[in-house]
Amino acid sequence: MKPIARCLKVLTLLLALFFAGCEKPILEESDEVTSGTDSSTDDGIRRIRFVASLQGPAAFAPYSLTDSEEPMSDEHLPVADLCTRMSLAFFKNGAKVGKTIHQTLNDANFGTFELTLDNGTYQLVAVAHSGTASATITSLSEVSFPNNKMTDTFLACEEVEITDGTTSLPIVLQRCVAKVRVRILEPTPQVVSQYRFYYTGGSSTLNPTTTFGAKQSRQTELRTLTPDQFSANSVFEVYTIPHEATDVLQMEVSALDGSASLIAQQKLSSVDVRVGQETEVATLLFSEDPSAGRAKGATGR
Repeated sequence: MKPIARCLKVLTLLLALFFAGCEKPILEESDEVTSGTDSSTDDGIRRIRFVASLQGPAAFAPYSLTDSEEPMSDEHLPVADLCTRMSLAFFKNGAKVGKTIHQTLNDANFGTFELTLDNGTYQLVAVAHSGTASATITSLSEVSFPNNKMTDTFLACEEVEITDGTTSLPIVLQRCVAKVRVRILEPTPQVVSQYRFYYTGGSSTLNPTTTFGAKQSRQTELRTLTPDQFSANSVFEVYTIPHEATDVLQMEVSALDGSASLIAQQKLSSVDVRVGQETEVATLLFSEDPSAGRAKGATGR
């Protein structure tokens, strides 16, 4: 065989081997998993979709002295119905896995999370609220909120198992706060600019594992008056995380002028609160009444 022909034959064999060697990786790339398809892979990593909802009902129940638990509602609400922010974190053997994932109401598919996880057992912590910034999920025993201000808040803390067949999992968050409605029974003088609500006995830090308050907090909420709130029967709402299913708050309601100087003040003792329920307190600040400062349904302790 002539040298040139021999070289051409060797070159042809080498090119055939080269393309044969490239064929398998190209086929594997065409089988790569993408979002919304089968999430199984060969390395034990799964792309999972978590779809969140809130356990209803939407409204708080009136405070009740009974210790019996209400039956669980079948109502599930979209997260966007009651909350504007949601955060999701995963823990394994007590240690946090990756970073906390945050969403706001403006994000597409608010309440739905798609992420990649290794196979295994995880502890999931999800929090939904309407604060001015995202919640901080520090550990399985501590979640804090911006400026320690509480809004209507929902929690899920549960174990999830990621296996070869896992593609989608639901997250159902339950309300973990109590609400106090403070009703001012008399007209508010025009000199008043704000009401300040200072209360102790509850918490502004959440323990996801117990679902109750993690710390003894001193909570302060300021409410600037709107024109319609100078008449009698103006109502203001504040929230707290009880340390157990039922808790007791000590509250101080103060009327302030534009310079934050005190105009009037009323102390409300033994305000009973319960997770998922609202306690209404009716009070006078600018005149005397022996019945003022009592919570409806309170025990009077």
